[in-house]
Amino acid sequence: MVDADKAAAAAVMDELRLAVEHSPREGVRGTFSAGVECVMPGDTLAATLARADAALYLAKEKGRNRVIIASKAHEGDVETHGATATSKLAC
Repeated sequence: MVDADKAAAAAVMDELRLAVEHSPREGVRGTFSAGVECVMPGDTLAATLARADAALYLAKEKGRNRVIIASKAHEGDVETHGATATSKLAC
């Protein structure tokens, strides 16, 4: 997302997560997990994608159906949205 901060990106991803979770399907429950990361000054695309990927896998580890915001997931600086997490959207 161009010109969006992490909170805005996480809010959009959380809306998608809720849309998938609440979309009508007979006998099938859909879930959506996402890792959100912004490009940091001096970062390579590979570094940014690696942090987003780490946040996505953390979302899956924590039970799926959630959005994780990661500044640097390997440093533990993450916020969780959805599922059993509190719904705070601050970066």
